[in-house]
Amino acid sequence: MVVPLFKLHLRCDAGWSSLVARRAHNPKVVGSNPAPATTYIYFFCGAYALFLFIEMNKDDIENIVKPVINRHECDLWGIEILRGRKRPTLRVYIESDIGAGIDDCENVSKDLNYEAELESILGEDFILEVSTPGIERRFFYFDQLKEYIGENFKIKLREPLDGIKNINGHLSECKDDFLSIETSNLEYKLEFNDMEFCKLEPNFEKIMKESEHAK
Repeated sequence: MVVPLFKLHLRCDAGWSSLVARRAHNPKVVGSNPAPATTYIYFFCGAYALFLFIEMNKDDIENIVKPVINRHECDLWGIEILRGRKRPTLRVYIESDIGAGIDDCENVSKDLNYEAELESILGEDFILEVSTPGIERRFFYFDQLKEYIGENFKIKLREPLDGIKNINGHLSECKDDFLSIETSNLEYKLEFNDMEFCKLEPNFEKIMKESEHAK
């Protein structure tokens, strides 16, 4: 059976937005030039919509954002690219030795808004979010784990291991591109690329006690 293919033109509001700007109830950064409205073409096949976007290359994006972040004495923690229904979202996480704050996020956001190379990869109409990793942080690179040995983690595997995809346990070792996660009765030795995501499960009771002691 031949499934009919329908084409529909939709017009979207273009421009720039960031997590910091939204918190301040300001959809645009002061001094930025909003991009003109852009027409996107969506192809509908039956009940399924195929949203056409250009290939998003994370390595290229990292090479663009790192120098900008470093200029503000911060480091790139990681990036996420979310393909939304109308426009893609670039989520950039930053950190620093003294702890990145909201001012750092705002300054990095403003500078990234002027990086034309990002538009060449993501298109003119994309959403930019800049934030810190937070307490329940996600890990994007193997080397980031080395300072968190002994901490608890929540891990989701790309493929099941012995029928299991979700693992909760503490990190006991990071060595030779492998990490060891110990649960109550098992130990898992994993490659970083085996994981769909790896997130810290902080001990909030311990954090509260340390905070009270610091006072």
